[in-house]
Amino acid sequence: MPSAEAAFQVSIQDTTANADSVGNFFDVVLTHNDSPPTDSYSLFLFSVRVSVSADSGVAFVTVTDSSPGYIFTGSSLGIIPVNESTATLTAISWSDVAIPDVTVSSPSTFTLGRVFYDVSNNATPGVFSLTIDPQVTNFFDDNTSGSVTFTTSNGNLTINGASQAVVTPEPASFLILLTGTCGLAVLRRRFTADCPRLQTARLADKDNSVSGTQSTGIATKRR
Repeated sequence: MPSAEAAFQVSIQDTTANADSVGNFFDVVLTHNDSPPTDSYSLFLFSVRVSVSADSGVAFVTVTDSSPGYIFTGSSLGIIPVNESTATLTAISWSDVAIPDVTVSSPSTFTLGRVFYDVSNNATPGVFSLTIDPQVTNFFDDNTSGSVTFTTSNGNLTINGASQAVVTPEPASFLILLTGTCGLAVLRRRFTADCPRLQTARLADKDNSVSGTQSTGIATKRR
């Protein structure tokens, strides 16, 4: 008979999402790691309930068996039809008649389901706990028709601020900016071209002041 202190653990993977986002997901994982390995189990049914703080802005959408390593490949997985808020989700699965029960030996890791969720646009950035309810979560061994002892490990859901869109200048604004830039380039070129003339004029004024002549502007005229 399997030990009452089986080294089963149900854990939720950490996940990160932005406010105002949809289609986010995390996996719920089952591990069995006796050390040294002593027991094996023939699992045929499980139920898992996960929840998050109702003020997190997170809404669970569905749970699927699309994640790699799903424990009952080819069998059904669905949400238990109970009156729950969008911040709580309960899933149940069992192997079909044509599918043999899954023998779980140590060490082994399986996925119990992939939970999809959305985040509202007014969600407050921060870290929220994804918790497993041990009162509803259960695993059943076909060898004993009894439940299997397990521990739980909660996960963290990190919400970032909404993604900021990159602002692209409108065509008209871009044209104005380009025209202004070209104008500055032309003025700089003209100023650079006039610099030798200005320097020549300054030297001429200096020479004329010594020789008693006066200059007006760039051109020099003797009286």
